Amino acid sequence: MNTTEGLLDPEELLHLALKAMEANKDDEAIAFLKRAISLAPENGQLHYLLGALHAQIGLIDRATEEITHAIELAPELITARFQLGLLHLSTGAFDEAQEAWRTLDQLDENDPLRVFKTGLVHLGNRELEACVADLNRGLAVSDHE
Repeated sequence: MNTTEGLLDPEELLHLALKAMEANKDDEAIAFLKRAISLAPENGQLHYLLGALHAQIGLIDRATEEITHAIELAPELITARFQLGLLHLSTGAFDEAQEAWRTLDQLDENDPLRVFKTGLVHLGNRELEACVADLNRGLAVSDHE
């Protein structure tokens, strides 16, 4: 940590983390996020971003833990719910994926996250035609946003 980092508030650290993420400097982004979390431990967005970075570098258990905690702190983080479901699906925990995605059913039926979630549920149930149809529909509706 450099000497100026101790003077930064959580919002400044978040912005530095986002810039580091844009520059593919995951190690710096993680350091900034961990420092921000130490200053604002109840900030769900910070935990979500740290979890997303952990997923990106292959630390799936840590990613799952951080994103789960993020959702506990900030239930409105819909994208975090979608990503948590993806993490569970990627590890073969289909029931947990469906549970993570349950809230997405409250979104508009044409919301891309809901449509993609529905396609992935079809995938988990080995309903490949329905899966492909929903994933294609998800791409179509996300292009119109």
